[in-house]
Amino acid sequence: MPYKDKEKEKEYRKKWYQENKEERREYNKKWYQENKEEGRERRREYSKKWYQENKEEGRERRREYSKKWYQENKEERKEGRREYSKKWYQENKEHCLEHNRKWYQENKEKRNETIRAYYHNVLKHDTQYKLKNNFSRSIRCRLEKRLSSKNGKSTFTFLPYTIDKLMKHLEKQFQQGMTWKNHGLFGWHIDHIIPDCSFNYKSVEDEEFQKCWALSNLQPLWAKDNLSKGGRIINN
Repeated sequence: MPYKDKEKEKEYRKKWYQENKEERREYNKKWYQENKEEGRERRREYSKKWYQENKEEGRERRREYSKKWYQENKEERKEGRREYSKKWYQENKEHCLEHNRKWYQENKEKRNETIRAYYHNVLKHDTQYKLKNNFSRSIRCRLEKRLSSKNGKSTFTFLPYTIDKLMKHLEKQFQQGMTWKNHGLFGWHIDHIIPDCSFNYKSVEDEEFQKCWALSNLQPLWAKDNLSKGGRIINN
């Protein structure tokens, strides 16, 4: 006979289920094996009905589940994507190269403009990058005048100091008004105390090159003073 008190009925069902958990589990498992299609259809119908009646709750549950699953499988998922992308690229290498070549030809100006804008922004806001870029270009130009080159090497791989040490060395010698913002064509230059033209070098390995570009031979100098100095050695 059903209970008149719904709470008592609920408690009874709960207690009965706990006492007969294994038996019910076995029964359900056996029934499902014998009625797979019907079981699937029942679950589909139940899920559909529940979702229609609990749309917002269902969406929230899926969001929470997806968020939790992603956090627990973050690295595995990234690795999986990397492996899939790598495999796909190897299987479609020619197609990718042809697509990239075609895209580059059709978007050459747009791409170059984007790159110019990016580097202009970096040069404007990244002091260290700006110094490294100007310094490297200066060395490259001096080597080209001597019919030589850096042979594809990064500037600070053949100098006995880092970009940080160069910055500190120059900062210690700043004159009044000098800042990293006004380093450039119309501000201040990196000057060779003994001018570059006084040294005879053909490559970055030459002793004369190392002396020319040693920290002890570099100083910050206002553009007008550097241009008027020319190739002379000025004793202070």
